[in-house]
Amino acid sequence: MPSNTEAHNTDPHPSDPQPSGSETPVCPMCGETVQSTATRCSSCGEELGGLAAMPLLPTKISMGDVVNQSWRIFGSQVGLCAGITLLYVFLQFAGGVAMTLLRGEFSDENMSHFLVETLVGIGSILWNLFLTLGLFHFMLKLARGQNATTSDLFSSGSILISGIVSGVLTSILVALGFILLIAPGI
Repeated sequence: MPSNTEAHNTDPHPSDPQPSGSETPVCPMCGETVQSTATRCSSCGEELGGLAAMPLLPTKISMGDVVNQSWRIFGSQVGLCAGITLLYVFLQFAGGVAMTLLRGEFSDENMSHFLVETLVGIGSILWNLFLTLGLFHFMLKLARGQNATTSDLFSSGSILISGIVSGVLTSILVALGFILLIAPGI
């Protein structure tokens, strides 16, 4: 039988953690512990802006609210978003053309065809990853209400290694998932 205090509890989420002044602040992006005075997470680089002092609590998110907010943010700057996206597509295409030209330039009898193809392929992947991370950085700054500029498209050099590692891990997990889907059908 519940006690009097349990019977009259009006908290809809009694098991949710209650914030207290002694909780260790964590980064809202990666969950790593940060100093309460930190303005930037030392682990992922997330700008904290005073958020480190607030504990993370579960939040319900309405998909309709997310779409409406996204449309307000990007719709108010549709020209900038379209321009950056077109620049991104153009640079992807230009990178592909450059890699094709390099492939033709260096595929002589002195270099192995396999070596040329491998180096051009790796260069193409790195160029595409660099630009894609830059586009994500640009759009994320817009979504956060920060000042996003064209230079953000080229600002992903500091996270390129993390992007490569996460891309490799994602590819391995996707391949493993397909293998597990195929294996039961054999």
